[in-house]
Amino acid sequence: MACSDTTSAQNVLSGSIKGTLLDENKVTIPFASIFLRLETDSLIYKRQVGAENGTFFIAGLKEGKYLLEIKAMGYEDLKKRGLTIDQKNTLIDIGMILLIPSSKSLSEVTITGRPPLIERRADKIIVNIDDQLQSSPSILEVMNKLPGVQVNPINDQISLNGRVIQIYIDGKATPLSSDALAGLLKGMSPASIQKIELIANPSAKYEAAAGSGIINIIRKRNYKAGLNGNVFANIGQGAYGKQVGGLNLNYKGEDFNVLLNTNYNYNKYYFDTNVITDFLDINGQKGDQTGSGIKSIRNNRIYIPTLGLDFYLSRKSTLSFTTIQNIQRFHKDAISSPLLVDQSADEQELFLTQQRTKTMNSSYSLHFLRQIDTLGKELTADFDWYDYDSRTGNNNTNLSYSSHSMSLNTFKSFLDQDRKYKMYAAKVDYTHPFGSKRKIELGLKTSFVRSDNENQLFRESAGMNILDPTQNDHFKYTEMINAVYTTFSQDGKQFSYQIGLRGENTVGNGLQSELNMNTNRQYFQLFPSLNLDYRLNAHHTLNLTLNKNINRPTYENLNPLIRILDANHYLQGNPELKPAVAYHASLTYSHKNALYGTIAYTYTKNDFTSFSRIYEDNDMVSTRPENNRYTQYFSAHVAYNKQINICWYNSIVLSYNQRTYKAEFNGYELNSAGIPGFRANSYQVFSLTKKFSLLFLLIYNGKFQERNLINDPSFIFTAGLSQKLFKNKGTLAFNVTDIFESYKSRYSQNSGAIHQVWENKIETRIGRLSFSYNFGGAIKNRISNRDTEEVRKRTNTVEN
Repeated sequence: MACSDTTSAQNVLSGSIKGTLLDENKVTIPFASIFLRLETDSLIYKRQVGAENGTFFIAGLKEGKYLLEIKAMGYEDLKKRGLTIDQKNTLIDIGMILLIPSSKSLSEVTITGRPPLIERRADKIIVNIDDQLQSSPSILEVMNKLPGVQVNPINDQISLNGRVIQIYIDGKATPLSSDALAGLLKGMSPASIQKIELIANPSAKYEAAAGSGIINIIRKRNYKAGLNGNVFANIGQGAYGKQVGGLNLNYKGEDFNVLLNTNYNYNKYYFDTNVITDFLDINGQKGDQTGSGIKSIRNNRIYIPTLGLDFYLSRKSTLSFTTIQNIQRFHKDAISSPLLVDQSADEQELFLTQQRTKTMNSSYSLHFLRQIDTLGKELTADFDWYDYDSRTGNNNTNLSYSSHSMSLNTFKSFLDQDRKYKMYAAKVDYTHPFGSKRKIELGLKTSFVRSDNENQLFRESAGMNILDPTQNDHFKYTEMINAVYTTFSQDGKQFSYQIGLRGENTVGNGLQSELNMNTNRQYFQLFPSLNLDYRLNAHHTLNLTLNKNINRPTYENLNPLIRILDANHYLQGNPELKPAVAYHASLTYSHKNALYGTIAYTYTKNDFTSFSRIYEDNDMVSTRPENNRYTQYFSAHVAYNKQINICWYNSIVLSYNQRTYKAEFNGYELNSAGIPGFRANSYQVFSLTKKFSLLFLLIYNGKFQERNLINDPSFIFTAGLSQKLFKNKGTLAFNVTDIFESYKSRYSQNSGAIHQVWENKIETRIGRLSFSYNFGGAIKNRISNRDTEEVRKRTNTVEN
């Protein structure tokens, strides 16, 4: 320990008291002042400064009753009475002690530093949302600034350390399609988010489908009595304008807590695609070649109101209700023309599309928490209901022009696409500690999903839309998953571990009406996990993780109904997809919660790979997912995150990855040793004064191979500045993304008999001006410090 001062002689009996200090995010608090007094008088018996890792150990105590007092800058003082040292109790292990942030110190004391942006735990990385991150227009754009996280600007797919992950909100999975999830994250403001947890290797406590990684978004909650809130606005300009705005309110009473968020996001942008397709003969020689150029203007309106209610039924029981409504309106106007024009051909073609999509995504959640005792026994129960409804209308026009006859032929059609699904889930979790260092966790979960998809094609004739029954189709899919898990963990001074086992039984049934095709699957699998954490000393730690997980096809990837890209290209799902099973191992070294290094290996059987084929023996190409034989993924990551000094915060992540895969498709054997890929991410914040700061973000992606796709390199450079206003309650920020317009998306796809090159150009250089203002305060004499700590514990969400 840092220092110790004894003011009284020791008795014959020598007792001791120890514990660990944590903040509201369960982050250790270093160098706190520890005072120990005898309850019979007010004199200080011993005093101590806590260690850098938040622990304290007071030894050499005589028999008697003691009062422990803890003081730390920025936190309310804490006192614990009735600590008795006698012949039967020579060691008192208090365990984890939560300190409550002091509202007085936050408002009256000038804080020269900032809480760490990035913190490392044995099983996760925690990113606290600071003012710079809050200036981003949506939580989706924040993702690219997080260590190891990458967002594909083309399809908004999110990956962590090169692996596709699952998004959780307040500890609960979001079972949404990729489009619906992207819409939700685009409409969610960072101003309403407290922190983001990056869980690269989830334990058996989490769903097996989340084993490849979890990003858990934790929303803000007010633990002090009174009204608090935040109002924010953001305007942007690229080729087109963008607007973001919203209001966050939180009112805390004695017996309840109310959380209300409203977010609005409008974005208009261009999205252009060029695709060249080569058709190979049986000898692998190039034959025919086609090319399409697609230019589109898109706009997206997203409105997300959120309501959260916490009812404190007693000091030990809490009932919470949350609902999130995601209302989205998407418009796309596109024109497709041939890139490779045959000058000798008499007829040329154009394809025009007007797409209008209305989406309503509703989620409702009930959460019950019962703290059985003060030792850590807890029982939680959850019920969740998701309702997704999306309707898309595609007005398609084929134009053919003959230069010889000077005639223009027009063929019009309307494709009506409905996508609906409902999900119901219920689960129960129980935590039982054995002392302060060991615990066992048990849980049960059941979920049921019903997906309903329908396509109806209307052809225009004599100015009227006539239903074409030969092109209609209907696909229904139901899935039930029942799961049970258990984990056992033990925390030691030098060595800690957690072992877990999860079992899941899955029953899925699909029916494609027009083809009368049934797909039925039923399987049970076990998913073990192991996490070992070894502290070499106070500054050096090793962590080993082993787990097995499953990647089930999304409902979108199972849906065989076509989605039109242009006149020559369709997208569709595959109801015959098998689940992919992955085995993962990683070893991580950490130094002083600042430097991290990870090496990892993943073997995935039946991995999903997108392949293109001729659609129904005509000139059109359909792309859909297939199962390959296996994929191997090797990766290494080094991250350095540190507040260098009072003016400079630094975060650098360097990554290496390589994928090998083997597949058989349409009689072609596809094997690849992969291409080594490198990625660098540098996020720098410079505080020139206490209220003015600059930020710089550089993201570089080298050339890399992802199964049968080879991606060209690209980089993005972003810069911004922010100014504190109104006694630090307001923040005005300006930033420009992709200043040099250097981002590009170009990749080649090998599907055996078909080779394609895709090149996408989207609007990435955007200037944004944002403003946020925090208001409100605590109501005095309504809730005690002890009550506040109880409230914080009772409203924590179980991450499962």
